[in-house]
Amino acid sequence: FDLSTRPALLFYTYLPPIVLSLLSGVYVFWKDKRSLVSKLLLAISISFSLWILTILILWVASYNTILMFAWQINPLIEILIFIFAIYFTYVFTHPERKDISNQLKGLLMLIVLPIILFLPTRFNISSYDLISCEGVLGPVWDYLYIFEIVSVFWIIGICLDAYRKLHSRQILLVLVGMLAFLVLFIGSNIAGEVLERQEISFLGALGMALFLGFLGYLVVRYKTFNIRVIGANALVLVLWILIGSIFFIETTPITRAVVA
Repeated sequence: FDLSTRPALLFYTYLPPIVLSLLSGVYVFWKDKRSLVSKLLLAISISFSLWILTILILWVASYNTILMFAWQINPLIEILIFIFAIYFTYVFTHPERKDISNQLKGLLMLIVLPIILFLPTRFNISSYDLISCEGVLGPVWDYLYIFEIVSVFWIIGICLDAYRKLHSRQILLVLVGMLAFLVLFIGSNIAGEVLERQEISFLGALGMALFLGFLGYLVVRYKTFNIRVIGANALVLVLWILIGSIFFIETTPITRAVVA
């Protein structure tokens, strides 16, 4: 690993969200082990953390074999974040149901299947640039980005349909939190690829903090996930400390964008 070429904000923007997402996911699951919603939140947290770890490897790894593996595995981990997000939204917004239908589970599995099949092929990473130490993206990534955009509208549809029936403010809060997370995630990744400025993707990781902030409010205000208020307040306090500490970091254009 070579840390000399890493961007200034690399570890700040990536490591705290890992800690925060895993802390929140494990804590919620520990407090409400029987709930499918808590299990899905943990799955989102783990998938998101694994995605960040692969991105960190792409920034600091020295060996091309490790870099190539990280490029190849990245789309599978990334699509799982969105699959679990859709699953979580369905279950959370329909409390009368214990689970989604087998047909919907099959559809979600079929969506992931092409990425699994083409993961070790040129359809995923068509070649590897030894000079820039970057993989040349194949059609799998187009499929991934299209699905990610579709999934945002899918989640909007789920929430609006549930709100029309239940008129629950919790549904709107989950919708806003999930959109803040996924739109920042997608937008920063695509903008980084198009503009060839991978530092822009730093903003996507902070979307998880926003999502967890909304969930923290749901716990405090509506006692979601059967968590005591004191535990939720502790999670929210940690979130604000992480966000506020950025003021003590060297000022850069990316720093100002994150603070804004």
